[in-house]
Amino acid sequence: MTRGDRGVVVLGSLAVDRDLLRRATRTLRPATAVDLPTEERPAGLFVVDLPGYRAQPLGIPPGVGYAPADHTGGAASVRVALHVTFAGQDLCFQATCTPEGAGLTYVRREDSHAYVLRRGDVDVGVTGGVSVDRSLLRDAALAARPASEDELLRALPPPPDRDLLDRLRAWLQTRT
Repeated sequence: MTRGDRGVVVLGSLAVDRDLLRRATRTLRPATAVDLPTEERPAGLFVVDLPGYRAQPLGIPPGVGYAPADHTGGAASVRVALHVTFAGQDLCFQATCTPEGAGLTYVRREDSHAYVLRRGDVDVGVTGGVSVDRSLLRDAALAARPASEDELLRALPPPPDRDLLDRLRAWLQTRT
């Protein structure tokens, strides 16, 4: 679709209904600060009306992407991450926390949720997108433990050679 001297493309993956794209294309208009409040100057960007989705500016090339407003779509909704932080940080900043006893806390944010377990001077957290089952996060946090030496050796690549002597040693080991 041409708007002034620009070609504007409204596209979606094969999972997006074509009629939805067609209806959205009919509402194409230049973006305003109301449409993209996090963008300092939305000039040159275009938006569409897409009920149930929220607009977010994209980088290179500049554009606007849409994600489900309820955060249930996309890779982030099913992602799970394990993290360890020093204890005592504010877990509940911009979140709702529910202590469950024995150092276990459920943390709910708009687009994710987590279980955090206090273990001595660290907090072990397992965070998931909104489509990840809460009990899975709880079980993973409770089961989290330091990796064994054998697990680390299997998971990590060999260290890089340090100097010419190490490289020569490695070459000799593979040739003899």
